[in-house]
Amino acid sequence: MSGLSDATTIDLAAEDAQGEIMVVMVEDRPWTADPVQEAQLREKINLYADFICGGGLVDKFPEAAGKPVRIELSCVQEPIGAVSTLAQYVAGQLHELVLDLL
Repeated sequence: MSGLSDATTIDLAAEDAQGEIMVVMVEDRPWTADPVQEAQLREKINLYADFICGGGLVDKFPEAAGKPVRIELSCVQEPIGAVSTLAQYVAGQLHELVLDLL
């Protein structure tokens, strides 16, 4: 998997047992106060939002049409500091966007 360091790749998209589409971004490094890591998360979030809201998800996976979508951040440890704040804020914003699309 590419992880956060590659902001051009969707790490994983799959349907779970309940029929919800999961679009997962992966961070396999520990969180630090490094602003580069935070910037990489921002870039990856933008990629995922565009992929979902711009129709890329349904183009690539037509079976996702009309199904609920969940974006996950899979990481080796809980986000800390500014990254934690960013993740919480974005989770709320993306939730609203995805609900508007359904």
